[in-house]
Amino acid sequence: MKKRYLSLVPIAAIMVSPLSAATLKPSLEKVAAKVDTDGDFLQLNKFDGDLATLKEYGELVLDIARAENSEIPAALKVGKLFEVLGLNALQATASSSKKVDGSWNNRAYLWTGGSQKGILSLYGKANEKYEVAAFAPESTDVALQLRINLSQMNKVITEIADAIGQGDMMRKEFGKPQQEMGGMTPFQLIEKLDFRVSIAIDIDRKNRLVMQGADAPGAELVARIDNAAWAWGIFGEQFIVESGMPWDKKLAGQVTTYTLKEEAAKDLMGYRPVICIDKAKNYIWVASKPSVLAAARGDAPKLKDGAGFKKTMATLPQNGNSLAYVSKDLLDELVSQYKMAGKNGLLDDPQFEIAKPLVDKMIADLTGSDSGMAAVISVDEQGMNSVLRAPFPVKNYLDKLTPLVGALGAFGASANRVMEVPRLR
Repeated sequence: MKKRYLSLVPIAAIMVSPLSAATLKPSLEKVAAKVDTDGDFLQLNKFDGDLATLKEYGELVLDIARAENSEIPAALKVGKLFEVLGLNALQATASSSKKVDGSWNNRAYLWTGGSQKGILSLYGKANEKYEVAAFAPESTDVALQLRINLSQMNKVITEIADAIGQGDMMRKEFGKPQQEMGGMTPFQLIEKLDFRVSIAIDIDRKNRLVMQGADAPGAELVARIDNAAWAWGIFGEQFIVESGMPWDKKLAGQVTTYTLKEEAAKDLMGYRPVICIDKAKNYIWVASKPSVLAAARGDAPKLKDGAGFKKTMATLPQNGNSLAYVSKDLLDELVSQYKMAGKNGLLDDPQFEIAKPLVDKMIADLTGSDSGMAAVISVDEQGMNSVLRAPFPVKNYLDKLTPLVGALGAFGASANRVMEVPRLR
């Protein structure tokens, strides 16, 4: 089915006259206000016609499937699934690209009218300060924060079960206490799945690791799962036993710490993993070494205070639900690895030679800015806002790299090498 763009505002029209309520439908006016209308690229899309067409085609597909399989319930309707999953709330989108301070802000906004139904509830409601930036080391090169809220999935599950005539059976099975879940029912467990996962990785380009002939920088990791300490009481001890690794266990008030025995670190290139469960704060910490965990929980300089992070995040929302950050130093490491692969003959392939100019351009684009990259997602009263801060505009970028995809695919199919060339999708 061909996707229909019902409203597209080209940049030429923007140059002639500014966007206004007089030129846009109300839903498009709302999403346009959430992006950069004065940038180099602007696209607006109204969904209602698309959704109606998807439902129509979906019902036809179901009718055909029922003719072949009588077990497909007659009560199952695509329109009902759209309603349960919250897809009916999708009304319009806007996207833009604008160059700001030497890099590009690529904005996208999804207008849902503020709906928090079905899959739209997954990111939660509250926009908060980025917690990962408050505990990650100042020198962090990769920072990820993901808010995951599955607490409303019980309703989604039961409504879908009702739609196919299995609601009573589902309620019965999911309402049974399970020993492996600490006596909770599946419904009770799902209601507790509202947590935040934060991960910070700090690479060390000076201390290199050689593995299977490849040279890579050393790295340290620290992660924290918020609102999850309760789960350790159900699954934690089983994990420790099944890991088969020698752990030292230490109790201090409401904090339990598992640290790999020092002699075992010799087999892990000096890494000595540590797991810390803080019941008072409802955190689970994981770190590559005890010293890394101590720095994260202590007063050492943090990512939020680092010049590189501040520069990258300066034009992005300072509060949000999720965050991904990559430092300029790590982008430079990518260039170094690419050049090293060339010197070692790993790119000497006729198929790759065809794509090499495009790869060279992509590497130059990724590292062309003097700051890192970051992407944020934030939910507001009318929908979901996402911003990618990158050295290039998203505008048609993947389309321009289409020849590269085919060339790299052929190269990957014919190459039998230690290094795998990443494939764009």
